[in-house]
Amino acid sequence: MYVFGTKTTKRPESPLTWPWIGILVIPVAMFGFWSSTISGRPYGLGITGGWVNIFQSFTTKIPLNWEGAEVLGIVIGAFINAFANKEFKFRIPKKGITYLQVLIGGMLMGFGAVFAGGCNIGHFLTGIPQLALSSLVAGLFFILGNWFMSWILYQRG
Repeated sequence: MYVFGTKTTKRPESPLTWPWIGILVIPVAMFGFWSSTISGRPYGLGITGGWVNIFQSFTTKIPLNWEGAEVLGIVIGAFINAFANKEFKFRIPKKGITYLQVLIGGMLMGFGAVFAGGCNIGHFLTGIPQLALSSLVAGLFFILGNWFMSWILYQRG
């Protein structure tokens, strides 16, 4: 019952604006590309490959690589930040249909990431800056898909 009764606390405004965040992503993306090239895989930031590597490192003798460490860093960093700001709590949508929509949407996104040859992070932060046609097409359909689902869930009414 506690999970359904909790509310999100109001967060203070961040001093970082979207343009500054975009500028700060540049050195991170450059380091990601540089460090993954050294390890023999010339590709920068991504999430899907990292999850695959984490799964493989726990189920086989394949070692954790840069992408797997990146994903673990994101998860651990987010947990530390939420815990430090007293915002960490387990949440479940109030309506069961919302949980079902999120579950189906997550599965479709996983299928789409495999079908598109990478996730939205990989395409937007690595493929589009390299002007990869596959990333430009995937990025276009990521945006159109998000707009369409936002319309279905919030505007159609």
